Amino acid sequence: MKPDEVRVLVERARGAQQLWWALGFRGRRRALHSLRHCIVWKADEIADLIHRETGKPLADAMVGEVLVACDHLGYAARRARAVVRPRKVSTGWLLTRRALVEYEPYGVVAAITPWNYPFLINMSALASALAAGNAVVLKPSEATPLVGRKTTELVLEAIGIEDLVACATGDGSTGEALVRAGVDKVLVVGGRETGRRVMAAAAEAPNGPVPVTLELGGGDAMIVCADADIQSAARAAVWGAFYNCGQSCQGVERVYVEEGVSRAFIEAVVAHARRVRTGDEPESMMGPLVSDVQVEKVEAHLREARERGARILLGGRRIAGLPRFFEPTVVVDVPQDTALIREETFGPVLPILKVRNVDEAIGLANDSELGLSASVWSQDQAKARRIASALRVGSVMINDVLINYAVPGVPFGGRKGSGFGVVHGDDGIREFARPHGIIEPRVRFAAEPYWFGGLFAQTRWARAALRLRHGRGVRRVSDAWRSLRRRN
Repeated sequence: MKPDEVRVLVERARGAQQLWWALGFRGRRRALHSLRHCIVWKADEIADLIHRETGKPLADAMVGEVLVACDHLGYAARRARAVVRPRKVSTGWLLTRRALVEYEPYGVVAAITPWNYPFLINMSALASALAAGNAVVLKPSEATPLVGRKTTELVLEAIGIEDLVACATGDGSTGEALVRAGVDKVLVVGGRETGRRVMAAAAEAPNGPVPVTLELGGGDAMIVCADADIQSAARAAVWGAFYNCGQSCQGVERVYVEEGVSRAFIEAVVAHARRVRTGDEPESMMGPLVSDVQVEKVEAHLREARERGARILLGGRRIAGLPRFFEPTVVVDVPQDTALIREETFGPVLPILKVRNVDEAIGLANDSELGLSASVWSQDQAKARRIASALRVGSVMINDVLINYAVPGVPFGGRKGSGFGVVHGDDGIREFARPHGIIEPRVRFAAEPYWFGGLFAQTRWARAALRLRHGRGVRRVSDAWRSLRRRN
């Protein structure tokens, strides 16, 4: 799309946003539930379109995208009123004042979304942004434009407000034009380079700097403790690494397993990986990589790892006669400083590294420029939680993988090079609303004591007010009062 065409979409969305906001919380809740029901009735059609554009198996499209998208829409519809309605706040020592915080929508949100979960990520972004009262201009990946257009068609059919969600199709230049087209907020789900370009464009936009939320992928670690259920952990590692052909930002990209159980774990992983059926049939377990470029990236990472001493126990090659299909691959003895460990490979490759103990595993897991999510495997729940708390990532799963995106109430976002800000949950809805503070008088005086010439303008009275409010005696009284309330 040309920049002028993109600007027209933004202006039309701005008009639609006013109609959407005027519906109020109840009207928007009903509309979002209507969209959810529309998706349910068209689920087969949507899943088939996802399969045709991405190649992923139909079951993956139905469960991993359509079903979870409906969960996010339902959650946002139910929670929006509680999350962004006005709330009273304390005014502290200003007893003659009353304060509240209102939340107002940004206006028009630009959502730049990827190809790996084209429908789910589109809808989860829309759920939070629409629930907070915004309109959205969606820029889907150039690899999945049809799913992007289908998203906007569903919104129009279910909600009936034209241009509330518009679709700007095209390559990266379209995304840059969208960021510069006068939008009020930008959400980017994609790679780190895309995130950098969008941030630069947002800073230089005519109405900039435009606030940005970034989710830029991860190199998620899985820690397998000596007391883990090895068979369960191995099956999860295979699913987490090969689901969606490894093209999941929160998929298992590297495993750290304690030496005492490493042999049993590796043997179990290879056995389970051999059972993964790969092909272009709708009911296959694993479909293709998205492009030849992605295949070449996987091959380059494996080649470097082998040159550095890594051993491929299973797979490692393209599947003959099926372009972009790659064998499920298990690799061991991978050096920590290879691209296979340091970067997001985004392919069906499972590197496994042995560690002496849990502390070493935590150190290596944190030794990354990325920090989206991770998983911990132990039958000692308290121990697993301690490890989870030590990992510098946005979210941690204990004895499971890949499911954090499917839990709509949990905020999803990363640390370090994986971005900032969150989507999903109450925090994700607030991400698309501006707080607006209001302070008003309870009692009106001709002059306030803190104005020039007032009581607190005199040092002795200012000092007395400070000690009265924050002195040790006041703290003792406050502590005693809290203790009494707890006992009663």
